[in-house]
Amino acid sequence: MGTFIYIQPEDWKGVQGPEKNTFIRQAEKLFHFGGMLNLNNLWIYDKPLSLLDEKYETEDVVCWNYNVIDQEIWEDAGVDKKRGCIFSGKVGSGMFNHVVTAATILAGHYSEEPILVYEGFSRIASDIFMTGWINQVLGEHFPRLVLDGWTAFKINHYGSQRPAARGCRHEEETSDA
Repeated sequence: MGTFIYIQPEDWKGVQGPEKNTFIRQAEKLFHFGGMLNLNNLWIYDKPLSLLDEKYETEDVVCWNYNVIDQEIWEDAGVDKKRGCIFSGKVGSGMFNHVVTAATILAGHYSEEPILVYEGFSRIASDIFMTGWINQVLGEHFPRLVLDGWTAFKINHYGSQRPAARGCRHEEETSDA
């Protein structure tokens, strides 16, 4: 079992426009300061060997799967550079979870539309401490992502009857007509 980080509305498209590169750079910095590394398993002369890399990076994504603070390995989490958003699998309940949640809340600061960040299916992630940590690490002055009750209700109840999207893994909608 593990915890997932979800975003509402489920059709949220990520950080767009000129701020996308700034968001990507800042998200990478949060992952670094949060103790995230990438664990690689190798075989040398039929002996297993695990190595820690700073990150796994391709043209489209930057990933991490290990947190040195809690010494935990979880499913990949990272930044989708094409879509401008955070993605993750199971993130647990420790520092790995906190770092992924903070990076997802950072995306909300750059979003053109309000978003809700969930831990699991029901708990709305609190940005009280996360925004403070984000500001300290990045040297920024982001305000809290406080939504009025009506906006949160509309996002949560009028968006969709399906569970929220996990990070930015939603696919383009296709028409069956």
